Amino acid sequence: MRVGSVGVAAAALIGSHIVFSAGGPGGAAVESIPVTATGPPSTTAVAIKKESFDNAVGSHKGGALIGSDFLGTDYTSYVAYAPSGKDFNSSASYHTVGTFAHEQLIGMSGDALLTVQTTGKQALLLRLFNGSKFGTAHVVPGTFDYRAVVADLPGYLQFGYSAAQPLKVTS
Repeated sequence: MRVGSVGVAAAALIGSHIVFSAGGPGGAAVESIPVTATGPPSTTAVAIKKESFDNAVGSHKGGALIGSDFLGTDYTSYVAYAPSGKDFNSSASYHTVGTFAHEQLIGMSGDALLTVQTTGKQALLLRLFNGSKFGTAHVVPGTFDYRAVVADLPGYLQFGYSAAQPLKVTS
């Protein structure tokens, strides 16, 4: 059942609220509803105004972390934060806490951010949020093959990841 005007590309339970986000040409849109909601929120926030491809929602001490990435000549990942007590449905509640050039967003869980380098070693990187910024990137050990796969969403690229056999793309 759809609640609100934002589709769900990523969501997280933060306190007693469900915070969900989806991207597009207008940026990373965010809506938040109480778990007991009977209807949609009255407003929608735009946490990151840059066109948004991949999305993630995390949390830190009751605050909302919203991640997205943009593909220009290469990927750049962005993360915005609205501290606990702020209105997650208000764009003014969010401020940028991370910008990571040459990295595609993979996901977030709690205050952990996972990205992959799109140049160089194409390493999988893990960073932790401390309430004001992200710490140093840690390379996730192990084999990680990076393969691009064109998805069925017009104008968007989705990426598949596999440590197994290379992916074969046919048109």
